Amino acid sequence: MAIAGACGLDVLYGAAVTTHMPMPLCHQVLKASAEIRIDDLDILDELDKQLEAISAATDLRNNIAHNSWAKEIGTDRIGYVKITARPSVDSNFVPVSIEKIEADALTIYQTGMNFMTFITLIGLLPKLPTAISPRGHKTARARKKRVKS
Repeated sequence: MAIAGACGLDVLYGAAVTTHMPMPLCHQVLKASAEIRIDDLDILDELDKQLEAISAATDLRNNIAHNSWAKEIGTDRIGYVKITARPSVDSNFVPVSIEKIEADALTIYQTGMNFMTFITLIGLLPKLPTAISPRGHKTARARKKRVKS
């Protein structure tokens, strides 16, 4: 969303460009486009801080969403199994309390809300499309179905 705003694109073009873009690339594209669009160095410094907070919140989210949850035998502690492969394959049981999950969820939410507030205040929200643009007839499936004359 912020990339579309920084590049002067509307929401639809922004979604077409960024929907499947990996997060590290999103951050780099946003920084590069913001450096072109924004002249205020303090705002650019704050953008860097916001993106660092988003990276940290993304790590919290990935721990919750992508690791395998387990109960430790003998202690009945709940946690997740974190597997890494850098520089070698290793796995660890990481105990997690309900309070930690709730705190992480709040951090993830608040980080997103802080970023939305920030991009709204500095004018990086993308515009809405000016007109409805029907596209159903343009999809690959629809084009295959059309009768060739």
